[in-house]
Amino acid sequence: MISDRDPGSSYVDTFHLAGLRTVFTGALALGLGLTLSLAATGPANATDRDGINFKKRYFWAGYTGTKCELWSSNGTGKGTKLVKKIDSGMAGGSGPREFAVLGNYLYFAASGTGVGREVYRTDGTGKGTKLVKDIVSGIYGSSPQYLTKAGKHVYFAARGTDIGIELWRTNGTGAGTSLVADIEQPEGGGHDDYGSSPSDLTALGSKVIFSASVEGKGRELYVSNGTSGGTKMLQDIYAGSGSSDPDEMAAFKGKVYFAATATSGDRELWVTNGTAAGTKRLKNISTKGSSSPTALTVMGKHVYFTAVGNNGKRGLWRTDGTAKGTKLVKSLPSTPVYLVSSAKTLYFSSMKFSTSGSTAWLWKSDGTKKGTKTIRKFTGSNPIPHNLVVANSKLFFWVSTGGSKNKNHVWVSNGTKKGTKKVPGAGTGCYGVS
Repeated sequence: MISDRDPGSSYVDTFHLAGLRTVFTGALALGLGLTLSLAATGPANATDRDGINFKKRYFWAGYTGTKCELWSSNGTGKGTKLVKKIDSGMAGGSGPREFAVLGNYLYFAASGTGVGREVYRTDGTGKGTKLVKDIVSGIYGSSPQYLTKAGKHVYFAARGTDIGIELWRTNGTGAGTSLVADIEQPEGGGHDDYGSSPSDLTALGSKVIFSASVEGKGRELYVSNGTSGGTKMLQDIYAGSGSSDPDEMAAFKGKVYFAATATSGDRELWVTNGTAAGTKRLKNISTKGSSSPTALTVMGKHVYFTAVGNNGKRGLWRTDGTAKGTKLVKSLPSTPVYLVSSAKTLYFSSMKFSTSGSTAWLWKSDGTKKGTKTIRKFTGSNPIPHNLVVANSKLFFWVSTGGSKNKNHVWVSNGTKKGTKKVPGAGTGCYGVS
């Protein structure tokens, strides 16, 4: 079962489920019935859905009793605090999520008191946490997702009062929050309830690259310069009504790298410079099927990702942007997920599933085979470190206790076993593997 429900809201994420490709095939084969966060299989910046680095602090959605609200921490008990109870009325709280930074403000989606799920912003203080615009009045709101900073705006996918889920943007003011383009307009007029459902928004300079679905074309790669006329499909990668399902995106040296499925059915590593002519497959990593790249993350002079090689095993790979420079870093005993990076260190986790108890590892890598090693081991029913975020040179992540009373404890690490520990007073995270 795949679940992505926001506490405090009856809205369930229906975006892009058709293109979701979980890497936890071992768990499915064992029939463990795990519930996974979409961040587990989303793009490289998917972690920003659940937590983010802002003003050298870690911001995330954490529980205050039974209410999910906005918290921040510098990694110490004294420096960990609730930012604000945004929704004091709903039983589940405001459920802040979908974080993006623009200027001196952190933007996110949340449900407010008497307001549905909309875009908020904060300067990091309770007093400075406010609603940007009530796009759709009522208890459901516009349900914004995939908040992404590009140029002088934050772009996002949301519902309108009389349209489905489409591309919007904001400059941080109510007046400056508007629909960019109504991409999906069905034949005969009217509106599809789901619209084009933009997802995997990734900044390319002041433009935004994203995935969208249109009748007769399927889910394909799009680009927008912030205007309706400048929002268009880049290429019908999977020709016809089929979908290439572009996702796992990462911007690197003026291009966006992503995973996509061609008409042949092979899912491989692609790249775009924001033009139709500049959108192409970078390399056929697996000649024996699909390599299915996931979790693209930039560190230094390379983009790191996981992929299946010709040996049929998923390992850690990297590319310098060329086919020749796309190589395996290291084969691992279990699938690497949740890739994030600091300036010189790549972090990720992996897990081996078992009905009698699973084992998970927190890893770090300097980009070499020798320099890719474990930091710490975790055991339990579902102990994988998830929702990894680097803030002020520290790695923050969550670990689930599992069981019927599952909780996501917040941890912090300096990259060593001894320096990896629970954050005192941080409470528990609201989302993730459960």
